Amino acid sequence: MIGEAIKRTVDRALEDAAKPGGLIETRMNEIIDDVLRKAARDNKKVAGKLTATAFVWQVAFEFMRTDCTMQPMDAKALAVSTVREFLRDDKIKFGDPAYAWDQDAAITLARECEIDHWEAA
Repeated sequence: MIGEAIKRTVDRALEDAAKPGGLIETRMNEIIDDVLRKAARDNKKVAGKLTATAFVWQVAFEFMRTDCTMQPMDAKALAVSTVREFLRDDKIKFGDPAYAWDQDAAITLARECEIDHWEAA
């Protein structure tokens, strides 16, 4: 009986922790923030073609490098939007062989987005 009550309590706690906005998501976001800040600060060079996820994060890293107040998850959201707009405007899919999908291309895309932002202001 006590074992079942403990199991139910633990199961409920895990379910609550796993919900959106729960402890697991919050802690994971904190860990991701720390990792991304360090990567952006250290300005690590990545060789070769990137996966779509890595490409988006490289755009986000560039946003964080140029705006030290930008939070990692905000930078990621802006990067996702930027990459989606780029793909839509150029009518391509990620990985199109006519385009570069490396770190330098991600940095260029981020800088073009920033230039567009400043020209519009």
